[in-house]
Amino acid sequence: MWNEPFSVESLRRIIDYENRKGVFLEKEFFPDVAALNDEIKEITAQVKELESRMVDPASDEFKVKVEKKAESVKKKEELLNSSLLRISNELLQKNFKIDLNQINGEHKLFVAPRIAQNFFALRQLQYNFQKFYKIKQSSAYMIVSQLIRFLEEDFPKFIIRTDIKDFYESIPHDKILKKIYDDSLIDSHSRQILKKILDEYKRLGETDVGIPRGVGVSAYLAELYMRDFDKKIRGLKNVFYYARYVDDIIVIFNPPSENHLEKIDEIIAQKKLVRNDLKTNIIDHTESRYSSNLEYLGYSIQFGTSDTQIRLSANKIAKYRKRIDLILEAYRKLSRVDEKKARKILVKRFRFLTGNTRLMNNKKDILVGIYFSNSLINNKSDLLALDQYREQKINEFILFAPLRNRLNRYDFVRGFNEKRFSPFKTHELSEIINAWN
Repeated sequence: MWNEPFSVESLRRIIDYENRKGVFLEKEFFPDVAALNDEIKEITAQVKELESRMVDPASDEFKVKVEKKAESVKKKEELLNSSLLRISNELLQKNFKIDLNQINGEHKLFVAPRIAQNFFALRQLQYNFQKFYKIKQSSAYMIVSQLIRFLEEDFPKFIIRTDIKDFYESIPHDKILKKIYDDSLIDSHSRQILKKILDEYKRLGETDVGIPRGVGVSAYLAELYMRDFDKKIRGLKNVFYYARYVDDIIVIFNPPSENHLEKIDEIIAQKKLVRNDLKTNIIDHTESRYSSNLEYLGYSIQFGTSDTQIRLSANKIAKYRKRIDLILEAYRKLSRVDEKKARKILVKRFRFLTGNTRLMNNKKDILVGIYFSNSLINNKSDLLALDQYREQKINEFILFAPLRNRLNRYDFVRGFNEKRFSPFKTHELSEIINAWN
């Protein structure tokens, strides 16, 4: 599908692919094309209205509309192809590169300016990895579902849960580039752009170790780099189950063998990476049967007895509490300037935090929220505790009784039990999450 990367045809396929997902690039990058799209939709509606009135297709009124639509469609195609040709020519220049901006935080993030050239270049690179390397992001839901099932089974097991310290920042440029160049699956121009992205990262961070967090193609580079790592871990003696979600690793041995962690450390070291001691948890269930607790991918799983308890992880609980604090603090600051606006966004933020919504610009059923992001829990005591914390903080911050009462209608337990759903527009979501970003 992508045999001629960065050509007009390839860029058009990217637009069609994104449109099928509900991401309409014309509106963002090609406003003139988007205007013609709106015009075509309006004419189409007018034609349908004529059809509903059973107007004769041979009539002048009908013909004028059909001809006008055909002219607009032709003009739109010509304008879009002209724009894509310009972008294609720029992308195929030997000196084309993607500049990165660095954002400091707990981990340094890197963003490419949101312009058409950067977007299409990065999307093309991602599609190349999908096509030629068959790289696909793991499903956290699927991993945790499988893990729970195996933890509930009655057999001796030795469990290691760990992760890689500073994962993205530890991947060496020379190793990942050698893999890509040796394979020669991706065209030379794509390899050149990838190298320039890593060179830009090197320029900003003054190091040739690490890939830029925040740049979409980095996730594919990381997965490619870890592909042989996964194979080696699965090949260890007596590995019953293995999964990795980005840098979060879980391994179950059955029957147990010796030196489990040492063997994993050897494979990690071979990749020039370092295991995170603080996030390493070892559970030995080889002889006795007792209750143990394992935290993984946002869940706390208590197993070893007849009734497995699945709750929110400590980190997930802390995240929700922190967001409650940040929402109320954002309200306090904004209310000094515009109380009406502050009250309006305050309600939206609590409705979002305690409910569920569908990610905008996506036709797939990608739902997120208190239920859809935590659907595997079977013990809701943490939700009750979060509601107590939420109500306490609201009562402390909000003096206006009607507003306080309205906010207290939005609670975590109801949002989870009823799968309460609230639609939000794209700009609303951006405004909502700005409180904790």
